Amino acid sequence: IVLASQFGDLRFGGIAGRCCNALIVGGVRSNGWYELRTYGWLGRRALRLAHGFVTNSHSARQTLTSQGVKSQKIEVLPNVIDLRDFDARSALPFPDSLPADRVIVAAVGSLRPCKRFDRFLEALALARRSETALAGVIAGADYGERRPLLERAKALGLTPPDLIFLGECERVPALLTRSAMLVLTSDYEGFPNVILEAMAARLPVITTPVGDAGVIVRHGQSGYVVQPDDPQSLAAAMVKLARSPSLRTDLGRAGRKRVEHEYPYEALLDRLLWVFRRFADRQRKSCLLEMLEHGVLVRKTMANDVAMESSGPLVSVQP
Repeated sequence: IVLASQFGDLRFGGIAGRCCNALIVGGVRSNGWYELRTYGWLGRRALRLAHGFVTNSHSARQTLTSQGVKSQKIEVLPNVIDLRDFDARSALPFPDSLPADRVIVAAVGSLRPCKRFDRFLEALALARRSETALAGVIAGADYGERRPLLERAKALGLTPPDLIFLGECERVPALLTRSAMLVLTSDYEGFPNVILEAMAARLPVITTPVGDAGVIVRHGQSGYVVQPDDPQSLAAAMVKLARSPSLRTDLGRAGRKRVEHEYPYEALLDRLLWVFRRFADRQRKSCLLEMLEHGVLVRKTMANDVAMESSGPLVSVQP
């Protein structure tokens, strides 16, 4: 099997895989359009090299089918999160000081035009007219947008401590744990990992229906999905959550439960093996199918052994 986990790798991995008669699987980690725009005609030619594609979002799947890739050649494998690791990193101290008496609204992502932090600023300014306890925090490395965003924030009357630019943040889990909600306002995404992280941190999420964000966040259950160019609705959701700690708790708990059940790290290997088996079966690679079936059997045997070792004796002895 040749797995080009990043779409750009398919240009080389696909050719190598064809040379050795391997099963070639291409990965699409954004929304599909991003990959095709980035690699141009080479990317479109690479589409023909793969026997199948693994996307992490339904939106990317739709993009590929619109470009002529047969739907049966595409499987959606959503991102997952290692909750044990996330919880450990959430407990770490946070080096930057945040205003203790404020309701922190976090926005996390690289400072690029596509992330549309200008929408976040406009909505925050509107929300603060009704609820002055709100304070915004933007965390992300600068890719040329920091200065124009600072200028826009100043024009909107957003200055510290009402708005803080943290820059690149290495402790996002710790930041989210100290926040009240996450807001995402991007123009395009595939499967936004930061939403999973926020839900893991028991935060309600306010997002635009970009990529699979509207699939991950269930409107009214774990957060709110608002239209991209509707700052009034975005601001209203901020105010609603700011004024109701109990609502934030309820939505946050629902989000955490959804992450635990739908996006656990422990399920990734089995899901990936299942995808490989599907593609191998369609390509009638019987030898590879046997190897994958053996891999599944070994995986289950190892899991059972670990469970037996951790659970102690199988038979209880009564005194």
